[in-house]
Amino acid sequence: NLTRILMPDDWEGFPQRKDYPLGGVPVEYKGAEIPPPDQRRSYQ
Repeated sequence: NLTRILMPDDWEGFPQRKDYPLGGVPVEYKGAEIPPPDQRRSYQ
């Protein structure tokens, strides 16, 4: 039976359905600066 090979043992439901709540820790990026469009490289 390969239905649970990549899923946790306590997973309920079908893995491709998106009706489960999404969780996680939000990531905040600090110190990153995006240059204005006129200072970016142009790949032509």
